[in-house]
Amino acid sequence: MKKKTTKPAHHESLGLMQEIAVFLEKTRLGDYMDLMSKPHRLAWLNFWAGVWRGLGMAVGTFFLFALVLWGIKFALHHAGGVPWVGQRIEEFLAWILTVIERHQAAE
Repeated sequence: MKKKTTKPAHHESLGLMQEIAVFLEKTRLGDYMDLMSKPHRLAWLNFWAGVWRGLGMAVGTFFLFALVLWGIKFALHHAGGVPWVGQRIEEFLAWILTVIERHQAAE
């Protein structure tokens, strides 16, 4: 029969404490608690996060709108018009394209 070797209880608790320390370090709980204790810093970070999200949405909307206008301009100039669009909407789109062309010519 083999004799069982047992570790002392303090070695087991030391290993458990090391696991807890690694877990806390991975979850960055200390940083979170630090942030929660400073509400002004939290508000400041949230303000800047909102500013950058809003800027990203504005830039994304601009590029999406530009892509749609480019597609409409392509359809108007190369396909002889857009038959699926009513006459008033087609006039409105032509007006928008005229304004864009004037703006480009002014630059």
